[in-house]
Amino acid sequence: MIPIISHGSAGEHGYNYGDFEQYFLDICGSHRDEKRALAFALILYDLRDPQISKALHDPDYWNALDAISSKYLSVFSFHTTTSIPEVRTRERTFYQMSRVIADQHESGKTLIEKYFNLDRQLKLPAILFFQVSNAEIIGSRLVQLQKKTTEESFLEIKEILTGSAEAVSEVTEENYRNDHVIFQLIENNLNDRGIIMFASAIINKAKSVKELLSLFGA
Repeated sequence: MIPIISHGSAGEHGYNYGDFEQYFLDICGSHRDEKRALAFALILYDLRDPQISKALHDPDYWNALDAISSKYLSVFSFHTTTSIPEVRTRERTFYQMSRVIADQHESGKTLIEKYFNLDRQLKLPAILFFQVSNAEIIGSRLVQLQKKTTEESFLEIKEILTGSAEAVSEVTEENYRNDHVIFQLIENNLNDRGIIMFASAIINKAKSVKELLSLFGA
């Protein structure tokens, strides 16, 4: 979990919005190179979604989601406040939930429109999964969040991130750069869970079951 902040200092475990927007693909590329993530997600919400804000500002909820995403997903979240809960570490490796603190009506959507083929009238809140390869966005899927209370919203986000992390948790290290197939594993898991996704880009080539199994050394 990684914070992005529209004004003020981002602190040790986040990015300010200007740097994040400017170096977005470089940041994602470095997470792949450092084996901090196999794929990425953005949690998007605005001031009309207080249940999401409350869930992500609760340090216990935040740490739970952070631990779930672990080394498998780098999850960025856009916030409208600079309050950041303590980030735990394990063996000098930061967990992957990261805050992006920015105005959703202005700079937040600018970045989304710049890098993703999404309608300007994007319905929030949502989780945008995406994959980066060779400094390019090679695929993305949007999952709209439906729950209305803080507890329900946390559980909804938890279920989605848990399934996505589990989908790639057994990918062998020699297959870490099979970017398209890794992203398809996440997409398949969400489909299997009955979670409705909206495509903002088409993955270039569908992979066979044999190719998917090869990621796990099968």
